[in-house]
Amino acid sequence: MLPLAGCFGTGENVEVHFTKVVATDYANGRAGSCQVLGRVVNGTKYHLDALTFDLDKTRVSIGTLEANAHIDEAVLTTIAPSPGTAPFENCAAVARFVQKNGPNALALGCAMTGVAEGDCQKMVTFASEIDDAAIKKVAGDEAAALAAEAARLRAEAAPLARAARSLAHPDDTALLDLIVLADSQFWAVNRYQQGSMHDVVQESETGGVRVLRGAYSFNENQQGWVRVTLYPDWSQLPCVEFWDFAGSCRPARVKDDFSAPLPPAPSVPAAEAAPTAPDAPVMPAPDKSAAPDESDAGQAR
Repeated sequence: MLPLAGCFGTGENVEVHFTKVVATDYANGRAGSCQVLGRVVNGTKYHLDALTFDLDKTRVSIGTLEANAHIDEAVLTTIAPSPGTAPFENCAAVARFVQKNGPNALALGCAMTGVAEGDCQKMVTFASEIDDAAIKKVAGDEAAALAAEAARLRAEAAPLARAARSLAHPDDTALLDLIVLADSQFWAVNRYQQGSMHDVVQESETGGVRVLRGAYSFNENQQGWVRVTLYPDWSQLPCVEFWDFAGSCRPARVKDDFSAPLPPAPSVPAAEAAPTAPDAPVMPAPDKSAAPDESDAGQAR
C-alpha cells in the first residue's frame, strides 16, 4: 500500500512516472537489488483501490491512493540483477530497460470506487523521466562499488603477494608451500611441516585463474592435500580447499605482518685441524747411581 502525500489537485488521469533506478543491497561490490522508483498521481476524484500494470513482462502492483493525492519516491518494483544476463545484467541495464519500456507499460487491472474497470484502465498513463544522465549515474555508482571492492581484496592479498615476490625461486611448489604456511598460522590443532609440499600439479587455467593441487605433511609426517585457486596479479587472496574440508573453498588466511621465511643457511663444513709438530724426543735422565761419590773419590785420590 502506498503512503499518501497530501492533495495534488484535480485531473482526469492516474499517472505513473518512472523517475529513477537505485542500486541497493551491495555484496562483494555488486548490487543485489535494483529499486525502480516512481511518482504516482491520482488526479481523479475517485479513490484508487488497486492498480496492476505490465512493464514488458514485469508485473507491478500498486496499492490504494486517495482521490486528488500523489506519492513521490514510491518503490514501484524491485528487480534482482543477473550479471551476464540481458536485460537485467546490472542496475544500469535495468535503468535503460525502464527508460525504453516505461512509457509503453500496460494497465492490466484497475479498481476505482464507482468506476468500471475498463474506464479505470483508460485513465492510467505512463511516462519515464529516466534520461541518459540518470543511467550514467547508476552505472557510476556500480563502478565505484566494484572498484572499492577490488581495492579491498587486493589489500587483503598484499602481505601474501609481498612474501611471494621475495621468494628466491617462486615456482608452484614454493607458492603452495608459502600459502599453506601462512594459513597454518591460524590452525588450532594441526601443524604444517614447512617445506613438505610436493607432487604439485596444475589442474586448470581459465582467464589467468589457475587451480593447483599439491600434497603436504603435517603433525609428524601425516599426509594431506590442498587445492589452491590463484588469481592473476594477486588481485585477491587465493582460495584454498583442504583435504579435511573437501568441496569447500575459502580465502586463505594471512597475517598482516606475514613474510616469507628465510631459506635455510647452507651448511659449512667444519674447518680441518692444523697438523701438529711431532713431539720432541725425550732424553732419559742420567743414572745417578752409576756416578762416583765425590767423598769416596777424594779418599781414593
